[in-house]
Amino acid sequence: MTEFEVRLSLLAVSVVLLAASLVCLVLSFRWRRRRGLPTMLWRHPELAEFGGPLSPVRRSAARVVRRSQASGDPQVAHVVRSILLRRIAYLKDPWHIPALALLNASVVLNIAQNLVYLVEDARLLATSLGLFGVLLAVSVPAVPLLGRRARRRAERTLALNGGADGPRTSRRDPTPQRKERT
Repeated sequence: MTEFEVRLSLLAVSVVLLAASLVCLVLSFRWRRRRGLPTMLWRHPELAEFGGPLSPVRRSAARVVRRSQASGDPQVAHVVRSILLRRIAYLKDPWHIPALALLNASVVLNIAQNLVYLVEDARLLATSLGLFGVLLAVSVPAVPLLGRRARRRAERTLALNGGADGPRTSRRDPTPQRKERT
């Protein structure tokens, strides 16, 4: 294969993977919208009463989520539950993780394709393309595994903080309220 054919084939595969990633992202957006889930993970309009993302309660909740701990404060626990319920719903999306894996593969192949332009020595080029192939073979399957691990960790942290039906609190009423079961 000539250098031009290698460049062209890497570029074509990268474009196909990018297009497949975009299709998966659109399907993910539609899946979440059909189920009434938020389309953006980082927006939390239901937590506006607890201040912005940099408020002390929200920062404490982010720390609890990051460390996968139980919170002693009922307001922080409420914010933690809200964040984790949204994150778990996001991780249940069947199109989101494949979109990330395809995007990752496209980026790795794009870097390999750009490397072809920079490398003159054929042996060095073959070695570097082989290393990018190993990187691709390791990183693409790692994305779904990391997504599954994140979901299990979020579910464990949610259970530590009272579960999905934990006490509800608001800034106005600091005493926890039990949600009535119907």
